[in-house]
This record gives sequence, C-alpha cells and structure tokens, in this order.
Amino acid sequence: MNNLKTTILALCLTLTSIIPCIAQNAEQADSSINVIAYFSKNDTVTYKETNYNYKIVGNDTTIQSAISEEIMLIVRDSTANDYTIEMKDVDFHVLTDIPSYQDLLTRTIWEKTKNIPLIFKVDSLGTFKGIVNWKDAKEELNTAIDIIVKTMMDDFGEQILSADGIRNLLHATFDSEEAYVNASPMLSKAFGLFGYSFNLGKSEAKGETMGYPTDITYATDVCKEDSKEGEELSYAGDYSFVSVSKTTIPATDAMKFGIGNVKQAYSEDITKNFDEQKILEEAKGMKDLSITDNEVFSFFFNGWPKYYGEEKIVEFNNQKTITSTEIEWTNFHWQ
Repeated sequence: MNNLKTTILALCLTLTSIIPCIAQNAEQADSSINVIAYFSKNDTVTYKETNYNYKIVGNDTTIQSAISEEIMLIVRDSTANDYTIEMKDVDFHVLTDIPSYQDLLTRTIWEKTKNIPLIFKVDSLGTFKGIVNWKDAKEELNTAIDIIVKTMMDDFGEQILSADGIRNLLHATFDSEEAYVNASPMLSKAFGLFGYSFNLGKSEAKGETMGYPTDITYATDVCKEDSKEGEELSYAGDYSFVSVSKTTIPATDAMKFGIGNVKQAYSEDITKNFDEQKILEEAKGMKDLSITDNEVFSFFFNGWPKYYGEEKIVEFNNQKTITSTEIEWTNFHWQ
C-alpha cells in the first residue's frame, strides 16, 4: 500500500503546466515587440535540445531522465501565406552512465521514428498551423508504442501493469496531432509565441494552468547592437522574453489526478485493495501542490528561435520534481 501511495504521489508530480497566455494579439507599437517569422526558402538551423528530470525527497536527489537530441529545421517552401518546414532528427544521447528505464524507452521511440522527418506548416507570421505528414508519423509512433508496451509487459508482467492502460496513457501523449505538438518543446515552446505581441519592460499578467489560476511576471528586452561575447552571438534587433509563473493546485485535486493514472496503468490485482477515499481524506491535511515555471524565450532579429530554456519545479507532500529543458542553436545558414 505504501509503495502504491508513493506511485500515486509520483504521478501527481507529473502534472504539466501549459504556457500561460501572457501575450496578446496587438498592433505593433514602439512599446511592444511582435514575434514574427521572416524566414526564407532553404533557411537551415540546427538545434541541440537537452532534457533533465530530477526527483528530490528530503536530502536525496535522483536523476530520473537525462537526454539530448540534435534537431535540424529546413524551410522547404516559402509563400506569401505560409512556410513549410522539415524537422529532422539528427542524433540522440543518454547523458548518464547508466540509462534510466524512462530514457531507454524514449530512445526506443526515437530510433523507430528518426527516419520519418516531420513536415509542418506555419503561417506568414510563424504561427503553427499543423503537421503535413501526420498520418505517416502517427503510424511510426503507433509501432513504437506497441514495442514499448510489449517491453514493459515482458519486464513487469500483467500481474503488475495493465497493457491496455499503459497503451492508453502513451496514446494520450502521442496519438493525436495536438497532443504530440504539446509534448514537443520545439513545436509547443520554441514555436509557441509566433503571432503574439509583448510589451517592452516588466509586466504582470494572469493566466491558467490546467484550469487553475496562474500568476505571471515577465520581462521583454531587445538587443541594441551586434555583439559576440564568448560563444554568445547577438545581432541588433534580437529579442527575448523571461517569464516566471506560479500555480497552486488543491492537494485533493492533485491526488485525484495521481489515482486516476495509477488505476489506468496498473493491473486490478494491484489497485483493487487500496482505499481511494482514505487517500483523498489524508490529502486534506497536505499542502497544496505548487508549480513554479521559469522560462526564457530568445529570438534572432529574423524570428528564428535562438534559445529556449525552462526550469519547472513541482512540489507536493515533501517531494519535488525539477524538469529542465534547453533548446539552443548550434549552426545556421540563412538565405
């Protein structure tokens, strides 16, 4: 029972915040910056995406995931109305000496889908419109999901896990185009602000994370001149946004989320005897779950994403998870 409750708490900590709506569709003014794409056909930019996930309980810190990917973006077509962009997987690395089970499964997905470049469209401003070859990509993802489910069932058995439940959880993340985009930092984050306008300087705003109120502070800045300091390359007109958002979710709601995932993923033999009402009653005495999300969005003067960084801290019942994501350019060729 204690192990199951720990699992529920862990799944509570997987609550994911959505980018709060801190931007606005607004007319260009001297006091604001519009995020607009000025791409050209055959523009090519390569990025390195690094993801870490830590779990902290008391003084013990465990690295649950540490991976990096190299991704290449190529503008295949440019019209007055939109851009067609190819996203190619170039390389994948696990950053720990002993890969976690999660990272091994992630590598399985990468290996299965790496030969299918993703083709997506953005409108003339750079706002994401959709994945052109989603049908092909989905077929490869479905095959990868079947492999993962078989691997997990072989490792843990039907006495522990529910094959249908695991498959449904994975499909919830990858099976629809919208879910896939939300799970991709490159598509949902680096390309997530195009078409919006931000006021210069510091501002405060209100937003929502999973339906719960979110308090946001953010700052906008513009580079005044070309410069190169160390490895940092800047051009006049480059711009950036720094955002800090804080969200509180009632403990009982967080527990319901965790219980729902456990009941879906684990077999009935594991879940049939645990007392859901007792767990929810105990949750009333817990501190609410808190999410602190620190984000940096940086763009070149022509709109190409330059850097994206996020550190998300989720705290609940004396446990803390820290998810760190960085996307930074490594090479570019502009027409």
